[in-house]
Amino acid sequence: MPANVIERVRNAARINQVLRVAIRYGFQAVVQQAQEARRGLFRRVRPAALAADPSVARLTTGERLRRMLEELGPTFVKLGQLLSTRPDLVPSWAVEDLVKLQDKVAPLPFEQVRATIESELAASVEQLFAQFDETPLGTASLGQVHRAVLRNGDVVAVKVQRPGIEKLIERDLSVLADLAEMLEGRMRWTRHISLTRVVQYLSEY
Repeated sequence: MPANVIERVRNAARINQVLRVAIRYGFQAVVQQAQEARRGLFRRVRPAALAADPSVARLTTGERLRRMLEELGPTFVKLGQLLSTRPDLVPSWAVEDLVKLQDKVAPLPFEQVRATIESELAASVEQLFAQFDETPLGTASLGQVHRAVLRNGDVVAVKVQRPGIEKLIERDLSVLADLAEMLEGRMRWTRHISLTRVVQYLSEY
């Protein structure tokens, strides 16, 4: 079996999850187009059997798109952040909401931050720092930054990556590449955008 086919099969479960979330946020038309392109891999997702969440009916299309990307995780948030800087590629109604992803990423719980630091540095937070602020100075799709004071009194900024982020990004970039290929040129809004080039750009972003 060709390597690209094997990779698509491995991605199928995640793509099914992405399509289910898209349906819940009211993007059934996009899901139907993706399924038409790769009918054999995605039989478990049936748009006719799933409905949009009634609570999203009051939201604008831009809000639904932003919330969907937030729910799908860091790689999709990064995609939204990238697209928010490209008004030449996406309509203004989308940019208005996607730009909110630049500074509205939910922080990691402090216990996850603690576990990551202690696993990486093989010592407790209390042993490493005289003071460590649990509230981050800033959050991003891939991690967050905390103010801390070392034992010698130096004030430092500690950047903590989200657990497992590298493998997650690698998998989701592959998933996005598959989805881009499925949708390329199949819907009106994709005819003036090279989705595959957008995903390639994201992988370098």
